[in-house]
Amino acid sequence: MSALESNQNKKYWGSIHELRDATYTEKYEDGDLEYLKEVREVISKEKTGRRDFLKMLGFSVGAATVAAACKRPIRKSIPYQTTQDGLVPGIPNYYASTFSGNGDFNVVKVKTREGRPIMIEGLVSGYSKGDVHLRSLGSLINLYDHARMKAAKIDGEDASWEALDKAVIANLKQAKKENKEVVLLTSSEVSPSIRKAYEALVEAYPNIKRVAYDAISYAGILNAHEEAFGVRAPREIHLEKADLIVSVGADFLGSWLNSTRFSADYSSRRKVTKDHSDMNRHIQIESLPSLSGSNADLRIPVMPSEEDHAIVQLYNAIASAKGKAVLNLSYAKDEIAKVAKELLAAEGKSVVLSGSNNQDTQLLVIAINEMLGNYGSTISNNITYSLKEGSDKAVSEMIARMEAGSVAGLIVDASNPVYTLGASFESAMDKVSFAVSMSGRFDETSRKCAYVAPDHHWLESWGDAMPTSNYLASQQPCIAPLFDTRQRLESVLRWSGNAMEAYDFIRKVWFDEYFTQQSTYATTGAFWDSSIHDGGVHLDKVEGPTSLCTGDVQGWGSRLAASSSFALEVKFYEKPQVGDGSYCDNPWMQELADPITRISWDNYIVANPKWVEENGLLDNFKARTYQVATLTTDKGSVSLPVVALPGTPYGAFGICFGYGRQHTLHADYERGASVYPLMDRSAESMVHMAAVEGVKAKGEDYKIAIIQQHHGLTHTTLGSDENSMFTVEQTREVVKETTLDEYKNDPWSGNTIAGQRRDKWLKHHLTSLYGETAWNDEKPFEYYYGGAHAEQQGDGHHWGMAIDLNSCIGCGACVVACNAENNVPVVGQVEVHRAHEMNWLRIDKYHTGDEDNPEVVFQPMMCQHCDNAPCENVCPVAATNHSSEGLNQMTYNRCIGTRYCANNCPYKVRRFNWFDYQGADSFSDREGFWGLDNDFDGARSHEGGQLGMHDPLRRMVLNPDVTVRSRGVIEKCSFCVQRVQVGKLEAKKEGRGLVDGEIQTACQSVCGTNAITFGDTNDQTSKVFKQWSDERAFGVIEEIHTLPSVQYLTKVRNKTRMS
Repeated sequence: MSALESNQNKKYWGSIHELRDATYTEKYEDGDLEYLKEVREVISKEKTGRRDFLKMLGFSVGAATVAAACKRPIRKSIPYQTTQDGLVPGIPNYYASTFSGNGDFNVVKVKTREGRPIMIEGLVSGYSKGDVHLRSLGSLINLYDHARMKAAKIDGEDASWEALDKAVIANLKQAKKENKEVVLLTSSEVSPSIRKAYEALVEAYPNIKRVAYDAISYAGILNAHEEAFGVRAPREIHLEKADLIVSVGADFLGSWLNSTRFSADYSSRRKVTKDHSDMNRHIQIESLPSLSGSNADLRIPVMPSEEDHAIVQLYNAIASAKGKAVLNLSYAKDEIAKVAKELLAAEGKSVVLSGSNNQDTQLLVIAINEMLGNYGSTISNNITYSLKEGSDKAVSEMIARMEAGSVAGLIVDASNPVYTLGASFESAMDKVSFAVSMSGRFDETSRKCAYVAPDHHWLESWGDAMPTSNYLASQQPCIAPLFDTRQRLESVLRWSGNAMEAYDFIRKVWFDEYFTQQSTYATTGAFWDSSIHDGGVHLDKVEGPTSLCTGDVQGWGSRLAASSSFALEVKFYEKPQVGDGSYCDNPWMQELADPITRISWDNYIVANPKWVEENGLLDNFKARTYQVATLTTDKGSVSLPVVALPGTPYGAFGICFGYGRQHTLHADYERGASVYPLMDRSAESMVHMAAVEGVKAKGEDYKIAIIQQHHGLTHTTLGSDENSMFTVEQTREVVKETTLDEYKNDPWSGNTIAGQRRDKWLKHHLTSLYGETAWNDEKPFEYYYGGAHAEQQGDGHHWGMAIDLNSCIGCGACVVACNAENNVPVVGQVEVHRAHEMNWLRIDKYHTGDEDNPEVVFQPMMCQHCDNAPCENVCPVAATNHSSEGLNQMTYNRCIGTRYCANNCPYKVRRFNWFDYQGADSFSDREGFWGLDNDFDGARSHEGGQLGMHDPLRRMVLNPDVTVRSRGVIEKCSFCVQRVQVGKLEAKKEGRGLVDGEIQTACQSVCGTNAITFGDTNDQTSKVFKQWSDERAFGVIEEIHTLPSVQYLTKVRNKTRMS
């Protein structure tokens, strides 16, 4: 079989139902889905709008806040692109800043309009290399949230800051006088200035003991590095230097440790061209499907407990080859033995990662990397991460002291321990004399504290962060505080007796501690100003400790080898959207479907499809109903719907952290069940898995908002009658892929249309349509795109996009960025279930292969801006039309809502407004429809009763350059035409032509993997044109001659074992 034909014989499927039932897709396309029968004209009955929904979720406030909201940024801030003092209406300002908290870290660029932050973008020159984490994007809408604390509180009542400080200081002095302990309980803190403030507080009150913890624990890896190297911090990892990455249970592209930087570094070695085919190889050994596993060249599924055993097997194989003693282990897998051989072949150019929180496992990982010579190459010898510092042992000891009554006071900063530490902490907290929270939001912990000192939002704050020991990032405010809150740094300083402002204190810390650790700037002024402008500074004089691994390898391994496996096991994992639960009450994060399960808004148990079917728990996919089951461990049980997830090992289950919140102010966020009570906290590091005693059906159904095949394309037969150009075996090739070896032999490999090489197929059909002049063999695509269709493209600009399937990891940041930039509505679980989600951009997920371990391809799909667009021909009022620059554009006030265009769109990317998201008076009498107890026929009221429609605070997040659409009109991707216009006007004002890459779409601006390229395809020197002309380039279902302006690059997998 030729490489060109191999892709033709692959079967791609979206769900196990489509894989198992050959007629499923036909039934689906015929509309024979039970859940669609529930869809009805809801407007007359359910009178609500998008802002009603958002207000119930917390995004409303009185109009009195508007005056504060419109304040300009602090004058000391330095805009990223301009340094003028004045704000010009209609012109955006950009600020380099840093998002951090709960171990998250991201250097970003903040876009503001008239003093309002409205968009978070990537900062290519910053530490994160242009990548933007989902939670960084989601944090923007938290700024405009009425669930934020608006003032200091004493015993639940608003109070002045003077009164609060007086009360807190009095309690601290009393505890100091009585020599009773006060606990300062914080999350991992990446800010060196806040750490200095903590030290000042402890110095003022020596009876204060700081305890740091991570809700999703990293104590195992921290303790292991302390034992091995003497420093309780992991060494910095350089994925861009690795020829071979072997990850065992570490989802480094999704949520593990430093995923934003990892994503950028990883993708830099996944780009393939004819001149640069030095692609790395990625092997993922894991129990639950993850973003990292979905992008791997080879994925090896194992049970959760076997992830640790796999590390021991790798250690034994490598130690044996090195002539070192091996560990006693009966576990052996042929595939893992082959992986060990590949690691030995890539010595010094490989890296082994583990997501285990077992200290012994992490110690063996250190030993493996040391034997392979990876330290000093793919892993730093002396630079360490500063992202995590939590200690599970210290937390357990703290709870014991609180329970014993020996703790007089508790100060909680940047954490929610009542939710994440569970009943034992809550019970112990009742025995503490006074409790203070610095949470900026109402949550389970702040409601139990007598004193609340609400923190600013990070976009209102000065700050800093150190992701590694040699990089110092800056954080600057982009808007004046909206409420009477106070930066937590200043609260800590006030209680320690220091009256300095945050700005002055941070500058002092920088000048005293870090100015001498760099050689770039000669003066402190230049050091500060440049760091603020650029988002951070490298500390090139830092010399961390260099040491070799020491320790009892035999002891570590023997403990691991003795660990047991079970027939049924559950692994608890982190979802990038909600994290540890801090973003559970964020509508953008909830609306975004999980990249692996494609489910939004809900919590669930994932399981092996065969196990689910054998135990009678298979879902009714057509009705979108899933059976609820109770999963029991020795620590307790949870009841959740069961979702069959391809790639999950038989007997393995997965439940994510972050759900089951009880106090968010709004019931729609209080979904699912918390798995924190099921965690084993007896060891020095929490175990993220457990043996399952049983899984029993409850006899209940639950309706889940799963979008896996909403609006999706399928690889179905295009037709096989005697007049068709296709045979029955020839199918739509929506995604195309090949292997690295095949690509090296033939760059056209995998890029076929109906079994023919793409260029040959296009030549045949274009010349038959337009004559011989429609093709030039010497410069086929230069001629085709630049000349043969000039009548469609026009003589000026023609905007187009290229998406590299090899670079796209499926994270979904582009979806959230598109929503933020283009004022895309959040519709809620009910409407998502009805297939009424409004996202202009979606990421389709395709499987191929066996359901027990399928390969996965992610494909971003937006309006293709076809030059021969089927939607344009059917609109009776010409509401959708073609611009002179190749854009398929919508005229909203002309649209009458026939939806003919959506029906005729082969890419299914057009969205219809079922509600008036501008707030029509006809919907103002509707109470909380959106908070349904999974009962789609009855509404559940929220506190607050009837809600008005006009919400000044919520509207502050809207982009003023983009119209908020009204009910009854179609909307879709516009290629961010507002950004195109700004770029053209700036170039015209400066009397120059556009520079390639100057205009970026919103989705492109947050993609750190550089999967998306946008530009002028009439410019044959542009990057987008060069990618369009690449042998890997193809248009989705271009065989129907839509002439799409979005081209994709064939996915290439590195299947060659290293030797």
